[in-house]
Amino acid sequence: MVRNEELGPELPVPRPLLAVRLVLAAYSIHDSHIVDTTSVFVDSAVEMAFCEACKLNSVALLERIWNGSHPETSPSPADLGPGNGPKWSRRHYLRTDKHYNRFQFQGAIVEAAKHQELEKAMEMVQWLYDHFHGCIVPFGAVSAAASHGHLEILKFFKKHEISGKLGDDRDEIEAEWGNVVRWGRRDMEAAAENNHFDIFWWLHKHAPAPRYLNNVMKSALRDGNLLMLDWIQAHYLARRDGSQNNVGSQDDAGIGDTAESLLSERRFFMADAIIGGQLVALEWLLDNGYDAGDNHCNWVILAALQTNLLDILDWLIETKVVEAGRILNVAAEEGRLDVAKDFYACYWHKICAQHDYPLEPQELWVSQRETLWITSDTMISAYDWLVEHHSF
Repeated sequence: MVRNEELGPELPVPRPLLAVRLVLAAYSIHDSHIVDTTSVFVDSAVEMAFCEACKLNSVALLERIWNGSHPETSPSPADLGPGNGPKWSRRHYLRTDKHYNRFQFQGAIVEAAKHQELEKAMEMVQWLYDHFHGCIVPFGAVSAAASHGHLEILKFFKKHEISGKLGDDRDEIEAEWGNVVRWGRRDMEAAAENNHFDIFWWLHKHAPAPRYLNNVMKSALRDGNLLMLDWIQAHYLARRDGSQNNVGSQDDAGIGDTAESLLSERRFFMADAIIGGQLVALEWLLDNGYDAGDNHCNWVILAALQTNLLDILDWLIETKVVEAGRILNVAAEEGRLDVAKDFYACYWHKICAQHDYPLEPQELWVSQRETLWITSDTMISAYDWLVEHHSF
């Protein structure tokens, strides 16, 4: 131990840096005090935050920071009270203060799980587990491991997790070997988005928790992945008769919360399928009762107009998902006079038969918002055309 006025009293001195020893040896300086003092003076790495040190992919650096910090048997400066402790340094708190210790662990474990190489990532994770106990592995670390395909890390988390409930005071976590793991939120989504479906299934089976799967549903619809759609429906969505699958006995695992989150976005399901140009996904939605609903049909029409998939508009009319007159009106509102004219020519006999057409001129509303492809000229011409042909 040495006293360093800038960092506080009696901080442990790590082994002298090799570079310092070689330079001083070249000048025949071998006195241990000089070597130690010089190494402490030039060694700024020991003051790095653990999460930053983990980015450098060096367990040796983590060891150096850890060994250069006050041991667990020393009092935390926070416990000594204001003005009674040494000058601030991470090394005074890292191992002595449980709150700072847990804070550093959470940032470090996320960075460790992010490493592209599984072997190196696993080495960092194991080192952190060997030195930190009774901490929390945050959602971000689980999602990072899932995103990078690190199934072995997830299995390691599961094997060594200890009990803990979200929202509990961290002081209540028992400091046994192992750490609390926060499963759920976007971990399965991260796995699916990166095509790690083995991890996707593993998380569902071995780590049930409330999850956000909306983007998984969106990707499945845009890709026309019927296998994934069937799986999501079987585990999280309602059947056509309105009954919910797998909810009740597993509701404490978050199945119900995930289903509620998914169903809150059902008005966008058809629009997502259209954006991907997936007629098979549209047919799946219709067969399973997930149409957009009358109040949200405009989202479906807009998606088809923006992707210029006009044949899908014909399909929407034929399957009675939307009315031809609504397509005509939305097309004109969006400045797509070409589409409005085509549908007027093809479907006018159907439009006239609809209960809410023809429209009075004062009922017509044309969007005034600007986009890259709508101009004032097209808006005016679309409005004039609607008034002339679509009202009496």
